[in-house]
Amino acid sequence: MPPKQAERIIAKLDGAIMAERHAARVFHQGAMARRVTQAPPPIRPPRGGGAQPPQDLHQLAARSESVADYVKARRAQEKRRDE
Repeated sequence: MPPKQAERIIAKLDGAIMAERHAARVFHQGAMARRVTQAPPPIRPPRGGGAQPPQDLHQLAARSESVADYVKARRAQEKRRDE
């Protein structure tokens, strides 16, 4: 075998070995970089400190003996709405 041909074969094999080593290194880094992630904790609902729930005027009218309580609550409701 002529020396030039042997040199080409050796260079080709050397290039193939280097490419294989590079591919193995990249694959190993990719496998190491993958991590199992966790989802963020769920959003907590608001607790306490909020406004009072609106007063149910129908229940107030049904349980009151006089209409005065209903009228008073209704006027307060309209006043808050207009402000």
